[in-house]
Amino acid sequence: SGKSIYFDAEEYDRVSLYPPIVSSKVPPSPVVSMQEPHSLCRTDKEGHHDRDLANKETSMMDLVLPEFDEAKEKFEKTSKMIREKSHQNQAGLFKQARRNTAAIRKELEMPGVLLQERGFPGQLDEKELQRVQLFRKELQKRDPVYTEIVYQFVEKEVEEEAYALCRFLRARKYEPDQVFELLDQGKDIWKIAKEANFYEDVEEAMGVSLPLFSTMYPFVYHGNAKNGCPVAYLKAGELDANCVKCVITMNEVYPYFWNQYMHVMAGNLANGKKSNPQLVRCEAINVFDMKGFSRAQVTDTATEVVKISG
Repeated sequence: SGKSIYFDAEEYDRVSLYPPIVSSKVPPSPVVSMQEPHSLCRTDKEGHHDRDLANKETSMMDLVLPEFDEAKEKFEKTSKMIREKSHQNQAGLFKQARRNTAAIRKELEMPGVLLQERGFPGQLDEKELQRVQLFRKELQKRDPVYTEIVYQFVEKEVEEEAYALCRFLRARKYEPDQVFELLDQGKDIWKIAKEANFYEDVEEAMGVSLPLFSTMYPFVYHGNAKNGCPVAYLKAGELDANCVKCVITMNEVYPYFWNQYMHVMAGNLANGKKSNPQLVRCEAINVFDMKGFSRAQVTDTATEVVKISG
């Protein structure tokens, strides 16, 4: 929906570029580190990274290929304008961005999982790698709210930085400017939800008990799949959109999904990592139970209510 800032690589007509591969196989863990950028690149059949890139002694922050000079200049110009308009003190940056280099390096050099899908760490080409680096550098210059959104699960220690950056970039075909456009659309509602601690006391925020709300909108996270990802269920046949609107307003529905995403799903991801330490997919599996669903339920009101879930 227009008020949702959550998205992943399944959106934005990107399937031809980044086709999903579904497999229950758990591959071995390579070292994925943004301090060693070549480790994010694809390997050849013998498992060797691109040697030209690997042999360049450069850091995450300084590597900029010539073909991206124009994009870099555009980003820096935009960043300067934003910084001049911002009244926030540099010392108030999101604490993830304030950590010292040693702490970040220690975190980033932890082994990740090599997923056999394009767009994930370990499967990037040189241009994609460059855009990850450019995106990360730009995040450190802009309003701290962008960093908060992108690093939301890194801060909760259920996602690694490299995977978080790639997750957002996959959603916009590795075009950083388009990612920032989407973040611009959602940053205001993020700030509002953050001030309310993402509605940890969700019943108070909604003004209705969860058991009652669940009878009208039967959507809930419950358990984890074999790969560790949280599983969310929606019993579409029991969704009663008209009843929802009779009890609460649409604005009072939003706190439920903020709570589910920021508190419940984050906790389920942490549980998933206990059963599968190699879990790096910060995403959920959604199951739609269509039993009892009829065409009569497909109304504008129902569509409005369902869109709120993001």
